[in-house]
Amino acid sequence: MLGAKMKIPALLAIGLLATPTLAQACSDPVVRTFTESLDSAEHVFVFRLSSLELTNDEAWPSSLRGRITLVRSLKGGEPAARNIEFVAGACCSIKLTVGRYYLAVSKVNSQTLSLVPGDQSVIDVTDGFTAGARSSPEALGPVVRFLSGEALPKDYPGEHRLSSTLSCPLPAVGT
Repeated sequence: MLGAKMKIPALLAIGLLATPTLAQACSDPVVRTFTESLDSAEHVFVFRLSSLELTNDEAWPSSLRGRITLVRSLKGGEPAARNIEFVAGACCSIKLTVGRYYLAVSKVNSQTLSLVPGDQSVIDVTDGFTAGARSSPEALGPVVRFLSGEALPKDYPGEHRLSSTLSCPLPAVGT
């Protein structure tokens, strides 16, 4: 009887050690902030995410590709971008929702906007935004004024906008 009691904990320990885990250590991604990206952007535009689909057979992390519809160009004329691609489920991954509006800042003009983990070059501007609006909603106002020569508010785009598109802890404002 004593032998059976010893075998159960040993088998349990072996089972736990042999089981693969999904835990992964994540380091902070080395990416430019939204403000740094805006400073050097050739194109600044608003798009609506029209569709999104898996491009791999993996449940985690998932490679995604979507179609975007240009809504408004703020700098650089009409961008070539009609697609977007990113990985979801990895450390500091991008999270975008079909039907929402996003402000993108891009240094290159390609047909696909490729985002990396932690990428801050796309922020959610859905709140208060309508495609036909003549005035800039709250989310776009600071960027429109920046493009006209005014300073960008120190706290823009703010944690609430970044946390809407990123799944990682964000640095404190001003750092």
